[in-house]
Amino acid sequence: MVPEAQPEVEDSEDAQEEAESLASSHQKEADQESGSEEDLTPSTRGDIKKLLRDLRKVWKEDLHETQKELDIVTQKIKRVEEREKASHI
Repeated sequence: MVPEAQPEVEDSEDAQEEAESLASSHQKEADQESGSEEDLTPSTRGDIKKLLRDLRKVWKEDLHETQKELDIVTQKIKRVEEREKASHI
């Protein structure tokens, strides 16, 4: 009776190993398709970091310029509102 139970255990172990192997191969394929970070060389990582720093710098400069333009427009609006108030009095 006991030997009959063993094939089921072996079958379930084989099935689990096969499932793990299949999951592993799917993960490897997904990593290859997505270009996982593990594939990046140190020089590529350095290039990416430099590009991100440059991008942040440009964003800050653009933000600063936009803020200046906004301040100018806000001042013009205030002047126009003051003129309108003065003309109504």
